[in-house]
Amino acid sequence: MTRFNRELRWVGVELLTLAVHVLQSSTGKTVNGKPESDEVVISNRCICSQSSLKLSCPGFNTVEAVDSKLFRTDGGDLCAVNDNQPVYKDQSIEFKYAWDSRCALSPSASKVNCS
Repeated sequence: MTRFNRELRWVGVELLTLAVHVLQSSTGKTVNGKPESDEVVISNRCICSQSSLKLSCPGFNTVEAVDSKLFRTDGGDLCAVNDNQPVYKDQSIEFKYAWDSRCALSPSASKVNCS
């Protein structure tokens, strides 16, 4: 194991929060009478890929179809990103959703893959 890998494990969620960036921006449109609250961009800023990436997504709901391979709830307060497949350095996953209010999305867990 390299020194970098040990450091990644040591800082855990704090590093994940720095490595995985979640940006939500309003589109101003409506879908089925609900505001299209956000265009979401989830990006990996880490030099290592992140697989099994989970976001905290308490109460996430939408009337706008979201590709479940990009983003889906696990039935609780966590959501899977990219069908649990790796999100590589500088890769972004993008989707839109529409609901009455914005969901607070934040990185929760991932498997860091450095070689």
